[in-house]
Amino acid sequence: MSGGDVKLLPPFTEEWGQVYMNAINSSEGYAEAAESWRWPVALVVEAAPGEGITEPRAILLELEHGTCRSARAVSPGEAAEKADYVMEADIATWKEVMQGRLDPVVATMQGKVRLSKGSLMSLAPYMRAAQELVRCAGRVPTQLP
Repeated sequence: MSGGDVKLLPPFTEEWGQVYMNAINSSEGYAEAAESWRWPVALVVEAAPGEGITEPRAILLELEHGTCRSARAVSPGEAAEKADYVMEADIATWKEVMQGRLDPVVATMQGKVRLSKGSLMSLAPYMRAAQELVRCAGRVPTQLP
């Protein structure tokens, strides 16, 4: 790899989660928008064997008061157990969201991103924080189909 090459990381893996956590923690926009947020969130991508995702993957984000204390790869079962909010989508939808072509709030309202745990109503005051989280994900050099 030459000095200008950026290593693309497989999405929703441990290494991807660490880079994502750094992006979140360096975002002033997220820190401000999520100042009163204090619940763990999990992002789940469905299996897509044709895209190299042989089984579902999840990232558990320990979010508290505008910072990310940890971001780690977990099983979807552990994500559902430990997170207060679980958002699930296929890789094509996550790609659109991460690239800024699809707003996460709109995607959730359209059912493209499913809130499989947690209440959309309780998320309403944090829409800007959700958008900032997605912007942070977009800063992670991700290997997308």
